[in-house]
Amino acid sequence: MVLRAGVLSVVAIAATAIEYDESAAAADIWVNNALDCASSQDLSSWDCGLACNTVPLSDVHVLQDKLVETYGIVAKNGDECLLALRGTKNIENEVSDVDILMSNPWGEDCPKCKVHDGFYGAWHSLGQQAHEALNAMNCSQTTLRVTGHSLGASMAAIAAYEMAQWYTISSVYTYGQPRTGNTHWVDAYASRLAGVPFFRVTDYKDPIPHLILHNMFFQGWEHQLPEVYYDSTKLGAYTVCNEERSKSCSSQWSVATVAPEGCFHCSYLGLNPCTCGDSEPQCSKDSSSSLV
Repeated sequence: MVLRAGVLSVVAIAATAIEYDESAAAADIWVNNALDCASSQDLSSWDCGLACNTVPLSDVHVLQDKLVETYGIVAKNGDECLLALRGTKNIENEVSDVDILMSNPWGEDCPKCKVHDGFYGAWHSLGQQAHEALNAMNCSQTTLRVTGHSLGASMAAIAAYEMAQWYTISSVYTYGQPRTGNTHWVDAYASRLAGVPFFRVTDYKDPIPHLILHNMFFQGWEHQLPEVYYDSTKLGAYTVCNEERSKSCSSQWSVATVAPEGCFHCSYLGLNPCTCGDSEPQCSKDSSSSLV
C-alpha cells in the first residue's frame, strides 16, 4: 500500500492508524545536525548555535565511547525524554558500517533474530551509559522518543528494540537507515513495538538505505516498515510505503543509479543532518526540476 502526502483513501486510513509527523521529523534533523557539533564543543550545555536554538533541549546527558568513536545524547524535550544517536562521522564509524556479518545478540529471547554486528556493537558501546542517563532522569515515568541518522539510524532501531522492555517508547524515527537485520528481527521488532509510531525516512537518491544489499551472502537482510520516501528535498514531498521494496519509494532506484548521489544522504527534508550549524542541504532536488 502506498499513501501520498495529503491524499488518504478510506482503506489507507484504516490500515494506517498512526500518522507521520513531519514537524517532529524536522526537529529530529536539527538534533542530528547538532550532534555534529560535538567534535568542537561539549553538547551537555546544549549551546551550539542554530541547531540547539531551534530545538531547545534540557538536561542533556552526553553518551560517548572514544574507542569506537560513537556518540549520542539523552535529553528532555519538554516533558518527554529523547535518545538521539549520531551517524557516521569518521573512519572508526566506517569500520562499524562495513562489518557486515550478522549475529544473534539476544539468544533464546529472539532465537532466529540476527542483526548487523557492527551496528549492534556501536549501540552496545553506548547502551549502559544510555540506561544510566535515562534512569537518572526518571525517564521510566514518562515517554521516550528515539532517533538517529545513518549509522545512528540503525543504532536507534536496535536501541528502541531493547529499550522497549524498560521504557515507554513514544516514537522511533530514523533517517538514511541502512538495512539492519534479517526478516525474523524485523518481524520481532514490529511485534515488540506494535502501536509505536515508527517511520524509516529516506531521501530521493540517498545510497545508504540501499545497503546492505537485500540478499548479500544469502543472509536475508530486510528493512523495517513503513518507509517515508521524499522525492524532493523539501517539506511535504513524501510518499509512505507499507510494502517491502516498493517501487513507489526508494526501491525504485538501484545501488547503481544512486551511486553518484551521495550528497542526498545529508539533505533530508530540505535540511542538513550532517554538518554542524548548516541549514542548507548538501544538494537539492525539486520534483518539477532537475538536480540543483
